[in-house]
Amino acid sequence: MSKFSKMLIEVDESQIIKRSTITNLIASMINASYSAILLFFITRIVGVEEAGIFSIAMAYAYQCQTLGAFGVRNVHASDTNNEYTFSDYFYLRVLSCILMYGLIIYYAFASGYDFEKALVIFSIGVFKSIEAIEDLYHGEYHRNNRLDIGSILQTIRYVISLIVLLVLLIITRDLVISNLITTVVTIIIFIFQNKPFIKYYIKEKINYNFKKLKELFMIVFPICVSGFISAYIVNIPKYAIDRCLNQSIQTYYGILMMPVLVINMLSVVVYRSMINSLSVAYNNNDNKTFISIIAKQILLIVVLTIIAIFGGYIIGLKLLGIIYSVDLSNYMLPFVILILGGGLNTMAGFFMVVLTVQRSQNQLLLGYIITLIISLLISTTLVSKFEITGAALLYNISSGIMAIIFLFLICFNLKKWGKSKHGKNQ
Repeated sequence: MSKFSKMLIEVDESQIIKRSTITNLIASMINASYSAILLFFITRIVGVEEAGIFSIAMAYAYQCQTLGAFGVRNVHASDTNNEYTFSDYFYLRVLSCILMYGLIIYYAFASGYDFEKALVIFSIGVFKSIEAIEDLYHGEYHRNNRLDIGSILQTIRYVISLIVLLVLLIITRDLVISNLITTVVTIIIFIFQNKPFIKYYIKEKINYNFKKLKELFMIVFPICVSGFISAYIVNIPKYAIDRCLNQSIQTYYGILMMPVLVINMLSVVVYRSMINSLSVAYNNNDNKTFISIIAKQILLIVVLTIIAIFGGYIIGLKLLGIIYSVDLSNYMLPFVILILGGGLNTMAGFFMVVLTVQRSQNQLLLGYIITLIISLLISTTLVSKFEITGAALLYNISSGIMAIIFLFLICFNLKKWGKSKHGKNQ
């Protein structure tokens, strides 16, 4: 084991939570800025039209990534009682990755796009798919209360991969070649990074247990479907723009969405650091602590959203215009609408985590299906009539519906939980 590996493993227990929060924040910030940085360079190197293709390709990539992740991470991390072994999570991830790569191929080559656009979608999909594989091992570290290790390794991989991709893009001016070469580099980094930690934290032999795998599959399948639908809902505005408008408009929408994506990505920092606390409180029937954590997070999201709206209105749009060298002066209204929608989407994402901890993941489907149906019914009309403003309204409406439904379900479960505890006490 290298000195670096020992340094990460051998840390004072009192410092783990603090370091986990900081390192997860850094990893999330880099992940959140990944698309923004690439869009910045692509816009300048190959033009607005190509940037629009990249934007829709990233939407498909994130969609496929949700299938690869299969909604397992929160269940894996909160499985503090070791109800399922790493082997169970491993074989489930093998299945999900097979499905993921099948979907990548479908989106790229069976959706009626020209060959160049199809190759861009395929190359970016393969590049982002590595994160679904990586997530399996980082989930195990997380279960062992070592979120910091996964975050540090992820940060290193993000930085190296991003630098390699940008250098290749500048040299080749070819997004496909650059992505495919960077994917190979990313795989190599992942293997060498995780090898010592896998040996340390995963000592069991990989054994196949069909019964346990089936049980785990039935638990996470609703979460997977929910996550997939959730990602689809978020991307419906992009799909509608791709269907109804031109690629230049897709680029402008992608630029306006950047602060929103940052908000959503950074929120993961808080989610993941709270999973263990929420799980412990829930498993110990500590109703007061459980509700307190939820209330504090809601308040934090509300405050940050208000700050983001004011910041976006005062300087955010001008700054985006300067960064990307495009005129965004006519897009203040959709920009503010999108930031508000980002806050609502963040709220819905947190509520999803709470419902998962409550092991009420089946209920998530209700909210997502209702939101999906409404979004699909109004998407073409809104985007065709109001263009980018319509796309922003669509994102806002979808996020708001999800947040309201999930909050209602949490309150319903808490009420039922309270009645159950009262009955036991009697």
